[in-house]
Amino acid sequence: MRKKERLLKNPKPYTLLENASVGLLLAGALSTVIISELLNTLNPVVWLPLGSFALSFLFILLLELILLGLVNRFSFAVMGSVLLVSLLSIVNHVKQYFRGDPLFAGDLVMAGDVDKVMGDLRYTPGIRVWVAALVFLLTLGIASRSRRRVQGLAKRLVMSSAALLLLSALIVGMIWSPKVRQEWLGIQDYAWNALANTSHNGFLVPFLRSAQDLVPGKKPDIPVPDSEYLVPALTGSDQPYDLDPAHDNKPNVICVMSESFSDFERINGLRASEPIMPFYRHLQQSDNTIDGSLLVSIFGGNTSNTEFEFLTGSSMHFVNDGLFPFKSWFQERTHGLVDLFNQQGYRSVGIHPFWSDYYERTRVYRQLGFEKYIALEQFPDEAERVHGYVSDRAHVEQIIRTFEEKGPDERLFLFTITMQNHFPYDRAHEELATLPYRIRLPDMTQAESAELFLSLLRVSDDALRDLVGYFEKVDEPTLIVLFGDHLPGLSESLRPFYEQLNGKTFAQLDLMETRQMYETPFMIWANYPLPEDNIDITSPNFLSATVADLADARLSPYYEFIKGLTKEFRAISNKILVLGDGTTIDRDHIPEELAYELSRYRRYHVDNIIRSAD
Repeated sequence: MRKKERLLKNPKPYTLLENASVGLLLAGALSTVIISELLNTLNPVVWLPLGSFALSFLFILLLELILLGLVNRFSFAVMGSVLLVSLLSIVNHVKQYFRGDPLFAGDLVMAGDVDKVMGDLRYTPGIRVWVAALVFLLTLGIASRSRRRVQGLAKRLVMSSAALLLLSALIVGMIWSPKVRQEWLGIQDYAWNALANTSHNGFLVPFLRSAQDLVPGKKPDIPVPDSEYLVPALTGSDQPYDLDPAHDNKPNVICVMSESFSDFERINGLRASEPIMPFYRHLQQSDNTIDGSLLVSIFGGNTSNTEFEFLTGSSMHFVNDGLFPFKSWFQERTHGLVDLFNQQGYRSVGIHPFWSDYYERTRVYRQLGFEKYIALEQFPDEAERVHGYVSDRAHVEQIIRTFEEKGPDERLFLFTITMQNHFPYDRAHEELATLPYRIRLPDMTQAESAELFLSLLRVSDDALRDLVGYFEKVDEPTLIVLFGDHLPGLSESLRPFYEQLNGKTFAQLDLMETRQMYETPFMIWANYPLPEDNIDITSPNFLSATVADLADARLSPYYEFIKGLTKEFRAISNKILVLGDGTTIDRDHIPEELAYELSRYRRYHVDNIIRSAD
């Protein structure tokens, strides 16, 4: 008895093993991993490969030890870690439920804007959520019964500091190291499919891996002689390169980025009860049309990232998952498509029928050079609503009003983003009753949400007919560019549709099948003959150079460089690249002979977009 009292008064490291406190920490870490994976619905089997489990478990255990040193209660250390990780896991679960993709560290910067798109969403918890809640409550209940502490401030500080050091080593030396993850721990990375990473490796390891992308990258040391410096420095109204402002024969340029615009009929022969986009198909046969597929870097959301690529000519290939260039940069004037047209006498206007501060577009559009930005606040109150948003038809009416407001001697560059077909699609039954179309998928079950989305596309097709019909009668040459920002997300309501369409889960898709999920349609139409260009696939950065070229704009050296890249690359996204010969590769298998050109491209990306990072 005296020995026990003496050990309690003067605890040694080995005495901790003689009580339940260490067991509490181990059990708390284990239950937290279980909670995390129960809420990670991309992981169908809950358990993890040994390497991913070990990293997740060690991360939570070290987090508990850090908290223990700070709060000096085993119970608070366990409860604090399970609360923190569970909160992140809940956010990950909700994002997967409504969008289908996992949570990235960079997503947290959008937390303040979530309420703008989450207002009327409906959520129904599944059995895994209830099991996770039960494990969570049991963990809190058991942990709360412990009253044990660590004796001695010095010991606590040493323990907390050592745990913090080990946690940093775990993240930087193992989770952030591809060689350690793959060769030592057997954790396979899926460079082309973020959903597969979270499906096979769990939530915590890919999430912590994405935190690496928040660390500012070092400016690449690529020698570029002054004679090759391509990005003009913008200072006020200066014109840093010689462009002919004459525009007597220049066309108006109207670019429409259509929300979730997709062509599912090209994937595995999707059969619908009626045509989904009949007017779009009609335009594809026109001599005045160039069309193809657009390889984008996003799936299910984050519209501004496709917008960023198109308006700047840069690429998300240099910006990792979960990051938003509009939120991070654009503190200075930035050269891009808007500036290119501005300096050739165009009047530039941006339109988006959503809140003006979303993705900080008001600031970004000013730095890009838009003279006017028409957001939701400027749309008339009586503008038609479809699916809870300003309809595409009302959007076309705003485009026409903006065109008619310009002077007869002005040329217009207009960039506009639609909202009508934005998620959610879970209220299919009640919404379909309000639409003029009800497209059915006779070969599929549990496809009502997909039928709602396709019926909305049919309404958009009518709006496209109105837009083209108006400009067919306009005397001024006008170029219209239409493209989608991303496919609709793999939400809980659309998951059955995607799995039946592909015959497998998203996480099981190979490189080429994944590529299809990141391809949206694009079309360029003019009310005058266009050259017979055949563009089977491109990406938003290259599409912007193509648009400038077709509009007979004088290209800046920067856009000449981007245009020149199309000899080596047909399309570039943040995960997938299509080479000049049509070969599709992921970002981890770029041929050495092409890496230098991408490095130069990244140098110009940094100089133009992230100048303040020097």
